[in-house]
Amino acid sequence: MIRKSDLSLHIGMTMLVLCAALILTALPAAANYTGDKNLTENFSGIITGEMNYTIGDSYYSPKMWSNDDYVYTTTILEAIPNNAEPVIARLYVYWSWSFNDTDPTSTKYDTGVPYPEMNVTINGGQPLALDARYNDTKDFDGYNYPAGTYCYDVIGNVTPGGVKSYVVNITNSYNGEYNQSFNIAGVGLLTLYNYTSSEKEYRIAEGHDMLYDKYNTSTSSWENGIPPTMATSYAFLTDLTENENNGTLTTVVPFAGTNPPGGTAYNVLFFNDQEWVGLWDGIPRDNNFAYETVNVTVIGGNNTVGFRDGVDNATHTTDLQMDPANAFLLHPL
Repeated sequence: MIRKSDLSLHIGMTMLVLCAALILTALPAAANYTGDKNLTENFSGIITGEMNYTIGDSYYSPKMWSNDDYVYTTTILEAIPNNAEPVIARLYVYWSWSFNDTDPTSTKYDTGVPYPEMNVTINGGQPLALDARYNDTKDFDGYNYPAGTYCYDVIGNVTPGGVKSYVVNITNSYNGEYNQSFNIAGVGLLTLYNYTSSEKEYRIAEGHDMLYDKYNTSTSSWENGIPPTMATSYAFLTDLTENENNGTLTTVVPFAGTNPPGGTAYNVLFFNDQEWVGLWDGIPRDNNFAYETVNVTVIGGNNTVGFRDGVDNATHTTDLQMDPANAFLLHPL
């Protein structure tokens, strides 16, 4: 992992965002492996405690068909201290390969399903109500199956009192004409709580942006006309306070990482004028899911998080597919 600070990068990042926007307006609708769905800042505020994100023992599932009884089960351990006040609790289900099997005699699954139907429960309770949903797809023929993020408000399901165990069960609830399937890429739990008198501001960005780029050595060109500078997604974190305190940034990127985990990854995280090359390497899980926390220097006002598949246009090795889904910032005041 390489970390580099360069004052010129702040200007460069601004120009990159503007150039990317101009390029995207000229792209045909078929080229949707670009950074065309930036993450959305959905929550902001001040807490006096901590912000924690964990994926428990979640894993990449087999195909979950609507005509079988497979139950995806993961256990998440989360600690909220005694006498703490939970402020936000968000459960994220990251899914992929959503489709209908319209012709059981064919090995090709014909129709992508934008939003699969699933039941999600915690500790055997009632199915959770879906709070927000995001998806993306490449938008051209050949395995054109969506991937996405489902978001659930679980503030009523988490409790203070030390380490608690939250068992998440997921089933395919589709009951329609065709046999429908999807895969679960992972599950994450985010909690924020008040506990002390030390104030910290937070920003929570959510979404799902499918990025893919590959260099074709036979044609000496980028497939679909998408180099790394276009396979870059952003989260814009707004109205932050400028001070001398560093913040912590957690980023969640399904499908980023190397096989085996811990190898050389070809991706870049940007935060204003800071960058980390090869950050999402599949640790602590595998090459189907990566998340990392880094220390960042927050500037007053708006701050930019960038997720790039690949390093630069001159480096012809990339991570192929990676799907930015979350950015969580906590900044002491």
